[in-house]
Amino acid sequence: MMEIKSKKVEKYIEQYTDKREHYKKLSEIVKNIINEVLQEKLISYHSINNRAKEVNSFAEKIVRKGYKNPLIQMQDLSGIRIINYIEDDVKRTCDVIEELFKVEEKIDKSSGLTNNTFGYKSVHYVARLSDRRLELPEFKRYKDDVFEIQVRTLLQHTWAEIEHDRNYKFKGVLPKESNIKRRFALLAGLLEMADREFNAISKDLDMYAEATVNNIEKGDLDIELNSTSLREYMSIKFKEHINDNNIGKFQVNEENYNKVIKELKNIGVRTISELDKVMSKYYDNKLKDNISNNNLPGLLKTVLMIENTDEYFEKESKKFSFKQMSEKTYEILKNQGINVDKYLKKYSLNVGEENLGDS
Repeated sequence: MMEIKSKKVEKYIEQYTDKREHYKKLSEIVKNIINEVLQEKLISYHSINNRAKEVNSFAEKIVRKGYKNPLIQMQDLSGIRIINYIEDDVKRTCDVIEELFKVEEKIDKSSGLTNNTFGYKSVHYVARLSDRRLELPEFKRYKDDVFEIQVRTLLQHTWAEIEHDRNYKFKGVLPKESNIKRRFALLAGLLEMADREFNAISKDLDMYAEATVNNIEKGDLDIELNSTSLREYMSIKFKEHINDNNIGKFQVNEENYNKVIKELKNIGVRTISELDKVMSKYYDNKLKDNISNNNLPGLLKTVLMIENTDEYFEKESKKFSFKQMSEKTYEILKNQGINVDKYLKKYSLNVGEENLGDS
């Protein structure tokens, strides 16, 4: 940090140091508000971070910017950074911010880039808490405060961290040797193209999921078995039961689904139509009762046990992926006429309330 001799500057540093906790608490409040709404609206994000400006950074900026009243002029004493995965989610996040807060300034950093230039992209807001929130006693202390919110994709964040680190070798005017400057610009362009392609792929997957849902609802089940089609099929197949139990849209453990898909293909189930025949064969109230939140892959495993009992237990025993069978699964297998005790004894399995992996 540059040497600071001005007593006035030192006075501001002391004032900010005393009040820094206030700005940190404000940033935490804003973060929690945003986090809650993003989760409610199912907007994916990599991270949401908050901070109060570091004292050294505050002091350096006073001198660099020549602020006369920094506690009022600095708009980023409280800061929140949201990192989304794709550009469409950045747009949705920006819509949320504009609904939640009183926005005083919005700067889209990408708008200044020309057709043949690449670089820092991010959306920056300077905002205040809404009038509705400021009416609440716990928020009144923040009525004069602004905060900064930055929204960007993960790839944009990677670029920003490299480009803006003052101590890193990429900072500043780059040498002409070996076309370093041009290569740096090309790299920025590649990251931007990757961002766009991730966004395009995400849209294509959404369109595929929508088409899959439409086909399933029409009864057209001649669909390839994959993570998307399986997830949508299970959501529709057990929609009534999920709603009855107030589960809502279940969270998908993709790793569990991937294992189940592999196991289904091993017994010749390669389409949703073939899966539906197997599920309909065993689907009854007892199976319904075995459904709980995030447990639909477990239900599929139970059906696999019924459909191909010998091979299933033989294969699983080699991996020992489960050592304990749930009581519900035990009863379901037994009611299907399977000699469950024989398999428990042969493969040294126990029956208990907790299920460690089978269903």
